[in-house]
Amino acid sequence: MNHIFLQNLTWFKVGLKKGGRHKIPTPCKRESLTFFGCLNLMTQKFYWKKSKQSDSDVFKWFLTQLRQRTPEHEIIIILDNASIHKSKKVKQYLARHKNIHLFYLPTYSPEYNPVELFWRWIKPKIYGFSAVGGIKELVSRFRKFVWHFNNNRLPKPINFNLKAYKEIL
Repeated sequence: MNHIFLQNLTWFKVGLKKGGRHKIPTPCKRESLTFFGCLNLMTQKFYWKKSKQSDSDVFKWFLTQLRQRTPEHEIIIILDNASIHKSKKVKQYLARHKNIHLFYLPTYSPEYNPVELFWRWIKPKIYGFSAVGGIKELVSRFRKFVWHFNNNRLPKPINFNLKAYKEIL
């Protein structure tokens, strides 16, 4: 097996004997973390929670966290069609908590969801062009950017058309 690297659209083969295998030591291990996030259109604040997994139970927990932050308000959430958002458990949860309304976007249309634009904006800022030492550093960078966003302390603001979403809803 040969390793092939791409550089300026030119292919280079790096020799390994057939069937050989290189071990490449890396300073970190494979880790994963799920971020649940929502963007409040009225306050223009970003609210988020992290979890080691992504399933209906964790999504219900996130909804509970949102309810506890604004118990007296109606909560309308614009979201994608992920199976964890539409499960039987979530439907039962919503039946018990009438102040939460889920508005599902058409499939394959993340550009209509303000929080997807936020994710697209923040990802390169967190780990775009520099190495991340691990999950703790990633969360720390994320927390820092969200704090700056929530406190209007960004050097260059994100351009959301929040008025259009308010009119639609």
